[in-house]
Amino acid sequence: MIEANSSRTTKSILAAANNWFSAARITTTTAVPIGVSGRVTIHSLSEYADLVHDLARQTLVLRGFPQFQKFVRPRLFGVADGFVLPRADWAPMSREGRILAIEAAIDIEKFSAILKRGSLENQHAMLVDERVQNHPDQRVIVIGTSDNWFDFIVYYLTRFLAVIEYGFLSDGWSIALGMGQAGLFRPVLKLLDIPEDRVIWLEDDRAHYFPRALYISNINSIEGSLHPLAIKLLRDSLPGKPRSRKSTSGERVFVSRMNTGRRRLLNELELHPGLIQRGFTIVHPEMLSFEDQVNTFQGARDIAGVHGAALVNAVWSQRPIRLLEITYGRTTDRELTLDKAVRKMVGTLGGRHRFLRAHSEETLSPGNHLGDFRIDSDRFFSEFDVFMT
Repeated sequence: MIEANSSRTTKSILAAANNWFSAARITTTTAVPIGVSGRVTIHSLSEYADLVHDLARQTLVLRGFPQFQKFVRPRLFGVADGFVLPRADWAPMSREGRILAIEAAIDIEKFSAILKRGSLENQHAMLVDERVQNHPDQRVIVIGTSDNWFDFIVYYLTRFLAVIEYGFLSDGWSIALGMGQAGLFRPVLKLLDIPEDRVIWLEDDRAHYFPRALYISNINSIEGSLHPLAIKLLRDSLPGKPRSRKSTSGERVFVSRMNTGRRRLLNELELHPGLIQRGFTIVHPEMLSFEDQVNTFQGARDIAGVHGAALVNAVWSQRPIRLLEITYGRTTDRELTLDKAVRKMVGTLGGRHRFLRAHSEETLSPGNHLGDFRIDSDRFFSEFDVFMT
């Protein structure tokens, strides 16, 4: 397990968290029924340490898109007598149904859609209308998870690593992680030698009630920009330090989606000979373990691949990168159907990014984010060579 940070900052963070836990009131001691109502006690611990950066105010309401602030450290929030819902990005919720969305949520649009249902229209509230799992009172930090590889790495793994970096597990706190269908946290626990008895696994199909719990804010922007602290944690926090390992693929990597079943480049095989001739290794991330994905990309300098979550692996590279993102055509001049999260990520990594977009007539289902497409091989290599030279 990673050794706890012994700095004064870490000690003050842990002291703040433990003091809050000792002082926080518990208003409920029995099982929590569905449809409960009442008030929640929330405390910002921001006055105690750098990790929980000063806040002017904090309320459990949906306030819109959180602003990415480059030098703000992750924030901790203590919530007594509250819930967490998987479909709400695992953000804490009060008994009266108010969500701490501005600091913890990664998908504000999804929140907005949920909040407009039925009687909740135009209200910043959400009902606990699912089965509730009651958890015993204990020192716990709730994080959750995602089955999407990009969201997992950028929004959940970074929070997890911050919790470890600041010594919470070494201090006796437990961590609540979403199980997820993909089980993405399990190989991370194995890599970090974290025993499972330190983890509370949260089922995805129910709400969870915690008498007292800490929640950590999202470190990165919801558009994909990476906080400098997140970059450091992702690159330096794994055992053995990725930078000291030998890359298993070399400096040039092509990320394939042939085996994914959706958003495939249908004529990708036509490109393989030319890519290999140019020194690229063809990589199928879905066939690699977590550790192998880190090792594969940590020495990469040039990365090309089809638009998808696997391109987030560029974050493991220890050098400035060039990333060419191949994607489907747009339907009209006004309608850009491209997700720019990878471009944002590459920018904050200090690298160069370029889209190589298929023509509309090469896209099988125009406007379909998941549709397959083709791209002319001559045009591909013409643009490819200009960018990669």
